[in-house]
Amino acid sequence: MFTLARDSSASTHVIVLVGVLIALVIAGGVVVMLLRKRLLAKDDASADVGLFDALKQMRDRGEMTQEEYEAARRKVVEKTKAAMKQAPAKKAAK
Repeated sequence: MFTLARDSSASTHVIVLVGVLIALVIAGGVVVMLLRKRLLAKDDASADVGLFDALKQMRDRGEMTQEEYEAARRKVVEKTKAAMKQAPAKKAAK
């Protein structure tokens, strides 16, 4: 009878350890997911700089006219200005 009680205690201990291990794996996965999201998120300003380069290349290759380039450039500038105005509000909310 003594061994039966000891086996029950050991199995309970194993179940608790497995539960803790599962919780640690889930918590680690959440941390990795949040870090990955934060590190891979592109800053809007840096994305717009790449867009300017792409627009210039398209203009230089003749894929768009100077007027089309200027219109696209103005839209990007307006979008960036609007994002810059919203950025302080987002930072203050955090």
